[in-house]
Amino acid sequence: MFNNIGIAILSWKAPQTLDATLASYQKANLFSHFKEVVVNLVEARDEDIEIAKKYGLKYVTYDKNLGILGGMEAAINSVSTDYVFYLENDLPLIENEEEVVKQFSLGIEALENKTIDVMHLRSRFNPGVGYGMQKYTRYYDIVDMDENFNQQDTISKDPTYLKILRRIFYPTKAKRMISGCLFVEKNPEKLFPKYISRYKDIFVIDSEILPWTNQSFLIKKDFMNSLFQYAKAHPTSRKVNNFLTFERELNSKWWKKQHYKMGFGKGLFTHQRLDR
Repeated sequence: MFNNIGIAILSWKAPQTLDATLASYQKANLFSHFKEVVVNLVEARDEDIEIAKKYGLKYVTYDKNLGILGGMEAAINSVSTDYVFYLENDLPLIENEEEVVKQFSLGIEALENKTIDVMHLRSRFNPGVGYGMQKYTRYYDIVDMDENFNQQDTISKDPTYLKILRRIFYPTKAKRMISGCLFVEKNPEKLFPKYISRYKDIFVIDSEILPWTNQSFLIKKDFMNSLFQYAKAHPTSRKVNNFLTFERELNSKWWKKQHYKMGFGKGLFTHQRLDR
């Protein structure tokens, strides 16, 4: 058991999705490996509560919409452990129990020895809705495609010379696209050694090229709370329903300059929504 890791799950008005996601966790015996699991139900309804009870999980309810940042902060601090693994209701598990233990063991090792600051556990080869290779491959050719890559239909058909021209005329955007190599290349650390290195089975990516994402990450709670404080102190005008999103506040010049180390392995979770 990972006695120093708690799982915090955030859910808002998506009972069908939540039920399917928790079923995938139960199937792989995920809950038994962590000290605590807390489901955070924003604007909770009876059916949401019944789903949490169905899986025997502790739950916390919130009467009002907290927004993305507010919901994340409440969820992260709903567990008592030093490390928190954060999930949302549309992130089902697609690997087996053995793989879960393997990846979390390596992730916590890398966090504790300070090789990385955050461990991301979204699947590299089955990332789910909203992620394809179109943007990355408009700027870069694939050099050595990983045999597990299964999104050939999302690869740009543009010729190499056009990609070279884009890198010349749009260097800032080309730099932002580099992190896409993680999802398709077999050895991304060999292609972009300035920004990507390797620690055992984990790729270590500099935050200069990898934006923050709210999906499926393992982090030290104190560090996460420091990021919340930064985001709240630096709000952007681009809000969702008048709430801060956290991703928009964090993904700024400041984030790039911090050179945080982001861990990325094979991954465990995809992105799939069934309702709303």
